[in-house]
Amino acid sequence: MILTHRLLKIANMVEYKSLADIGTDHAKLPVYLIENNICSKVVASDVADGPVKACKDTVGRCGMSKFVDIRKGDGLATILSGEVETIVIAGMGGDLIATILEKGKEVANSAKEIILQPMTHIPQLREFLKNNDFKILDEVLVGEKSKIYTIIKITVGKNQYQTEFDFLISPVLVENKDKLLPEYILKLINKYKCEIDGLSKASCYSEEQLKNNNLIVNELEKLYEVAKNY
Repeated sequence: MILTHRLLKIANMVEYKSLADIGTDHAKLPVYLIENNICSKVVASDVADGPVKACKDTVGRCGMSKFVDIRKGDGLATILSGEVETIVIAGMGGDLIATILEKGKEVANSAKEIILQPMTHIPQLREFLKNNDFKILDEVLVGEKSKIYTIIKITVGKNQYQTEFDFLISPVLVENKDKLLPEYILKLINKYKCEIDGLSKASCYSEEQLKNNNLIVNELEKLYEVAKNY
């Protein structure tokens, strides 16, 4: 099974033999994990009929039906507490990931590691992790088709995020001197500058929001000057 850079990075972060892939879609990750002896037991789970059918097609075509347990259901409701060591929740919005973790907290807390790959609402997800006692084991950035994706590995424990700026740029990425961090920071600077420009031209805007965005851009530019030397 050939994986995208994003899924391959997730696969390389898996440290245990039993895993549940929540929102598995075509089950490419589960098949790869079995084929490469990274895992010996994988649950592939999705909430919708279409992805479950696609999952069954992939698993059957690859001869993995005996090794990949396909289940249909919502979030973590398809697995039991303590059933797997690793949980992967990838390719969905950070707000939805937070909801899945909150609704399935008993199952989430029983895992040794959880690997998250949010597509949106990343600062909000980091804030949720802090408020719900999930410790950051690792964070990495991966580039794919001109986009930069964030992958967060967590477990139960004390969280390292301290400030609102930490929710935007994880201190773990800074500590690890992630090679994609400078490019990621520039994308954020451009995003906030566009917001500032839009606010400035609006007939009615929030002075507080404008001031806050300018402060964020200032902090990002200072961090970029450090990160560009990684």
